Amino acid sequence: MNQNPDLFRQAGIFCFPGLQTTLLKGTGMDSPYVIGGNYLLRTVTHIVTGKIESVGPLEIVVSSAAWVADTGRYANAVATGSFSEVEPYPDGKLVIVGRTTIVDACEIPNLPRDQK
Repeated sequence: MNQNPDLFRQAGIFCFPGLQTTLLKGTGMDSPYVIGGNYLLRTVTHIVTGKIESVGPLEIVVSSAAWVADTGRYANAVATGSFSEVEPYPDGKLVIVGRTTIVDACEIPNLPRDQK
């Protein structure tokens, strides 16, 4: 596949060797996000958890999503998927997160679904 590095940079996409990648539909570009993976997405203002349903050049769509108001001890939270304060979105709702707002992301073992 012929990939244009300038197009990657313009879309805010960076590829890392050795990571499983996902082809971005219609773009011919890869992404390090795993479709179906459970992720913590830390944006410039919020933390959202969810199962990745799709990845576009400018957004990520997640299901079983929750806004995490307080992670508690961050290292413990990402290791266990357990958080101190959680506000889940209603079941069945898809949440769209702008990729340009994401500071970092990591896979987590399970998704918080109970409000606390």
